[in-house]
Amino acid sequence: MRDRAREILARPQAELVVPTDRTAVEDPLALNRWLVPARDRAALERWGLPLIERYGLVSNIHAGERPDELEDGRGYYGLGIWLDLELAAAVPSGQVWGIPLTQWRQSDVFVNSSISGLIDSAWRWYWISGIINSADSIDRYACLRDLFEFIVKRDADVAAQRHSLWREVLLGG
Repeated sequence: MRDRAREILARPQAELVVPTDRTAVEDPLALNRWLVPARDRAALERWGLPLIERYGLVSNIHAGERPDELEDGRGYYGLGIWLDLELAAAVPSGQVWGIPLTQWRQSDVFVNSSISGLIDSAWRWYWISGIINSADSIDRYACLRDLFEFIVKRDADVAAQRHSLWREVLLGG
């Protein structure tokens, strides 16, 4: 199990995308006008986000070019729902935050430093989540730690944030 998970972590992004389980951008022209970094727009158009409904990740990419706005005036583009959070790509940084949809969470939850980082991490989670559920094994926890460490190597802010969604999902806190 762990060897298969490590293989997934070593694979290029292009080999991870499953077209039938991919949420694509509805309007690429509108996406090109999003007020986030170009590399994030390109990654979203090329790879999309995976559908991992068994873990509460329902991708729903913002359709227009104008960002939505939070009560405090911050602009964002919605990327979907994960657990009880709306995934929000901040304008203009492209940082991804989870905006609480329920009362029990008191604040936003950090997800990734960029949309492209979320895409890469989410596709790897798509594959590894299937592996860890295929057999009951102590290796499951090692696989989750390996994925978390992989994400942190590519996005140090995931480790730096006290409350990160990846820490919650993969390490239980």
